[in-house]
Amino acid sequence: MGLEVTLCPGGSGFDNVSCLFPYIPVLMKGFMPPVLGMKDHGDVLLWHEGYVKTYLERDLRELSQVESLVDFRKVMQTLALRTANILNQADVAKESGFSHPTTHRYIKLLEISNIIQRVPGYFRNRGRRVTKSPKLHFIDPALSIFLSGYFDETSLSRSRELGSYFETMVYLHIRALCEMMKPRASLHYWRTVTGREVDIVLEHGKKLLAIEVKLTERPTVRDIQSLLIFMEEYPEAVRGVLVHSGTEIKWLHTKVLAVPWWWLDR
Repeated sequence: MGLEVTLCPGGSGFDNVSCLFPYIPVLMKGFMPPVLGMKDHGDVLLWHEGYVKTYLERDLRELSQVESLVDFRKVMQTLALRTANILNQADVAKESGFSHPTTHRYIKLLEISNIIQRVPGYFRNRGRRVTKSPKLHFIDPALSIFLSGYFDETSLSRSRELGSYFETMVYLHIRALCEMMKPRASLHYWRTVTGREVDIVLEHGKKLLAIEVKLTERPTVRDIQSLLIFMEEYPEAVRGVLVHSGTEIKWLHTKVLAVPWWWLDR
């Protein structure tokens, strides 16, 4: 899929976002095949603008009659800011200013046309109250970033949604891994009503892999408490993985390995 790590110049005093946060340009470019070879960020922005326009004006009209493309795009932008979050259609309808049936239909269209994906909650333990509403992910982090209105690295680095975009990037790579497995693995997330959450649960047969995503350069044992609780409740979880924004690969527990984001492409 191609995770390109930006190399910073030697010495101290890094003065650009790419050096401080090497995952930022990766997030902004995304992983759509046409943009992978592009070097100029302006070209990447133009491509995403054309992609959205083509989707709205051509593909969407073939799928369904949409009364207003402007209204549909507003729903799409509202959802883009919610990537990697639990999908609450009532909140989306309220913020977009549309009726629940209209919002539901628009979300369904985005799902059918593979712009977004719903990830179901994982639950087997009847003794634990967990969230069953689906989690939302865009098919590409750069698309959600573009629709959210972040067009440069500085504004993205300061955004409150940065961790969600980072998680969507990780989800995309884990999903690609699942597609290559035989038989294919399924993806879930796990969240209790008290707020304990595992971002990604990979299920393959009778085995589980629990994955937590943290936007931190120095992961510690405190970052894996939810993973440990999940693995205690589900012994079939063979391993826990913490994907972080730093550079270190290290064991945080006998069953939990911390790996950097770029390691996903190895």
